[in-house]
Amino acid sequence: MTLRWSADGDLLFNAYRASAKVQNIERDPRVSCVVAPPGDEQWVVVNGRAELLGAAEGAQAWHDSSGGPAVGDVPASVPSTVEDRLADGRRVVVRVRPEVYSGIRRL
Repeated sequence: MTLRWSADGDLLFNAYRASAKVQNIERDPRVSCVVAPPGDEQWVVVNGRAELLGAAEGAQAWHDSSGGPAVGDVPASVPSTVEDRLADGRRVVVRVRPEVYSGIRRL
């Protein structure tokens, strides 16, 4: 899953609207996310509240955020496909507002 960070320090990811992740967030917005960069032996736990962003707000937040894989690591068609699916509502951007970070740990 691609994670990104907003300028405000919120964690962002996108998911299919029909996914279990989205259904669980709709039922209870309290979340815990383990963030572990690929190939790294460190991780951090982020606890907070999640919210689903509407198509326009989600697309803007995604566009303005940083992080995720380098452009060279993603096939050229993927960014436009994600943007198209955000625009038509098949995907949503999930924003997690961190409340607690657990320290970075080594695996």
